[in-house]
Amino acid sequence: MSTSYLRIDENNQLIESWPSVPTKQYIHAKFDGKVKESFYTLDDQTTNDYKVTIIDKTDEKITFSFDMIYHPNIKGHPHQITYIKGQGLDDSWSHIKINGIVIK
Repeated sequence: MSTSYLRIDENNQLIESWPSVPTKQYIHAKFDGKVKESFYTLDDQTTNDYKVTIIDKTDEKITFSFDMIYHPNIKGHPHQITYIKGQGLDDSWSHIKINGIVIK
C-alpha cells in the first residue's frame, strides 16, 4: 500500500506527489492544453518520465496518451487515460466522492 496526493494547481494541471518524496511531483494532466500538445510527467528524462500527448478534448472529456519514451523496453507502447470534467478518471467506478460529496 502507498499514499499519494493529487491536486489541481493554479495552472489547471493535475499534480501527484508522495509524502515519502515531497520534493518530487508528477504531472498527470494539463486540462488547459490543446489537442496534439505534449508534455512530460517528470521532465527529468528518467525511465519513469512519460511523454503525454492530448489526443482528444471536448467540453466534458479529455483523453491523454502516455508513452514511456525513455524506457528501453516500453517505449512506443502508449496507453490512454480519459478524465471526465467534474468527476475525474473515466473508469467503471461504483461511486465517486470529491471533497466528501458523492458525485456518482
